[in-house]
Amino acid sequence: MAGQGDLSAHVSAKVYALQRSATGRNVAGDLANLRRAVNAEPGADPAVWEYTLDGLPERYVGRTDAPTAGESAVHAAMTLYAVHQQSKPTSMHKPGVSLGRALALLGRTRSVAAQPDASKAVKRRFDALMTAESFAELTYHARGLIQQLRAADIALDYGRLAEDLRLLQRPATANSVRLRWGRDYAFVPSSPPSDQTNPQTTLEGEEA
Repeated sequence: MAGQGDLSAHVSAKVYALQRSATGRNVAGDLANLRRAVNAEPGADPAVWEYTLDGLPERYVGRTDAPTAGESAVHAAMTLYAVHQQSKPTSMHKPGVSLGRALALLGRTRSVAAQPDASKAVKRRFDALMTAESFAELTYHARGLIQQLRAADIALDYGRLAEDLRLLQRPATANSVRLRWGRDYAFVPSSPPSDQTNPQTTLEGEEA
C-alpha cells in the first residue's frame, strides 16, 4: 500500500512538471485552464485532467459517481496553486510551508501589520476556513486567503496542502489538521524554513 505522503508527493510532482512545462505546451495556458476550473467539480473539465486526475495513486481513485476525498483535494490544490501563481515570475510552491505558517507570515508582513483591520480580516477568513461545514465552503475561503498570499508574494507547500485538504474531509483526522495549522499560525520561527530542493524557481511563459 502507498505511504501516507504519496498524495503530497504526487501533487508536488505535478506542480514541478507544470513549472517545467514538461508537456511542451504553454505554461500560461495550462495555468489559465486550472484557474478556470477552480469552481468546477473534479473531473468536470477535461482541459485539466492531466494535472488533477492523471497518475493519481490508485487508492485515491473513485469507483462511484462521486469524487473521492483524494480527488477533491488534488483538484482543489492544483487549481488554487494556479490562482496563487498567476503572473508570478518565481514559484509560489515552497516545500515545508503549511497554510497556517504562510498565513502567520502574511499577518507579520509590513503591509498587513500596519493595518489592524487587514490583519483581523485574515484571521476572520482563516477562522471561517477552519470551521467550514462543507468542502465547497472550505475551498471558497481558501481561495480568498490564497489571493492575499499571492498579493504578498508568500509561497506555500501545495503537496502538503493537498494532503491536509484530504484529511480535513474525514472527521477522524480533521481536528489534527486544524491543530497543526493553529500551531503553525500561532508560532513562527525567526528563520523561515530553508528550501534546498526548489530555490525560487523562475518560471517562463506565465502571464496574466
